[in-house]
Amino acid sequence: AFILSVKSTTYVVRKDDLPEAIKFILMDLETEAKAIKPRAAQKHHLLLEDLPYPAISVLSEITGLDNPNAVLSYAEAHPKLQPLIETAEQLYVPRLGESFKVEGSMIQASQAPARAIKSLLDRVYQHFGMMKELIPVPVPAKDKVPHGDILIGSVVGSNFRKLDIPAYLEKDKLVLNALITGVIGSGKTTAAKIIVEKLKEKASVIVVDPTGAWKNMVEGQLIERMHDVDDLGKGIKIFDLGDIDEDEKGEAVASFLQSIYEKIPRKLSQRLKFLIVIEEFHRLVPKVNSILEKCMRELRKYGVGFMLISHTIPDIGLIRGFVNLKFHFRTGYEPDSRRIAQSYGTEYARIMNRLPTGMALFFFHEYNDARPYFIKFGEYFWRISEKERELLEIIEKTGELTIGELKERSGRGWSTIYSTLKALKNKGLIDIVPESGRRKKVVLRRKIKKMSYKK
Repeated sequence: AFILSVKSTTYVVRKDDLPEAIKFILMDLETEAKAIKPRAAQKHHLLLEDLPYPAISVLSEITGLDNPNAVLSYAEAHPKLQPLIETAEQLYVPRLGESFKVEGSMIQASQAPARAIKSLLDRVYQHFGMMKELIPVPVPAKDKVPHGDILIGSVVGSNFRKLDIPAYLEKDKLVLNALITGVIGSGKTTAAKIIVEKLKEKASVIVVDPTGAWKNMVEGQLIERMHDVDDLGKGIKIFDLGDIDEDEKGEAVASFLQSIYEKIPRKLSQRLKFLIVIEEFHRLVPKVNSILEKCMRELRKYGVGFMLISHTIPDIGLIRGFVNLKFHFRTGYEPDSRRIAQSYGTEYARIMNRLPTGMALFFFHEYNDARPYFIKFGEYFWRISEKERELLEIIEKTGELTIGELKERSGRGWSTIYSTLKALKNKGLIDIVPESGRRKKVVLRRKIKKMSYKK
């Protein structure tokens, strides 16, 4: 017989009846709305089919680690989890015991399994200092989001946990203009900085800064007026207004935008050539509205995009009609929440005031079937395969070497070498630099010690 010990209730079943008993208990679990339904909606509920490894199932769900070996390594590194693991094992591991009768039937319907799961999850949240209730976050399908260009962070799921989905932004879409909103300290400027840093080798970036902070955040050429810019090539230029009186900043920026309108080369392009970032936009209205609207309307066809950073959506007024990419960081402002609910749905609006710093709702009509999803800005730690790790370790040990030399040292075939190098280049881990003739050199961009490893 098998004895399934679940909190105070013991189910005793014959070995041959175990599959049917598990189905019965699963049915029982699904009826417990408080403990199961919110998790079942996200397909995160614990199944008794996972009985052989209950601790791994629970820890995997909370830590976001898919690989059982990675989960066990994490648990070993955190001794305080040991009582939790023991509790999980006691609650869910099937144990061999003597057969004896249970009055009336093989098993009895009970709410105890669901209560036991809730009790266990409460312990988990206490260990990790997390919120006890599940915060459902809509997740996009992997094939509905961009897979290349500018890597800006990770897609996140329920309880704002980072998923194994990199968050990309296609730079040429920025000609359709972007908006970043959120309360002070929500991560707006840091997100803009990440995008600007990624773009500096791909386009000309001009930051209009009423705060005077950007000159200490990024390396760029300080300019006082557009006529000082002789070279419109790639890189960062900062129009710093930190020392200008507040009342004069709007007029100064309006004049600067007029200069941009006149100086931008009139050469048709669907690719982003110039990105104009305007920090603290609300401090410049209404004096910049007219010329900015004109620039947005007429310069897009010449490869010019704008990125506006402000506290709330109403700050930009009717100019929002020219904005297509939207990043909304944490906000409790009622008009913002109402507009997000009307535009995307109440399931998005109700969690906007709970977003952690650096996390934003992202919307662009060409991504995810025109439904928004959530992004955590910052470094994305790639999972790398065994083949990829092997080549990276060879490159790190030997320094720069040609593709032919890498093939000889690894013993891999040409097809494997080329496909693996392509994957590593797409992940931003290596560069492939042309040498003399047809030879190409492989150069390591970053070391691999901080990357997670997928077996």
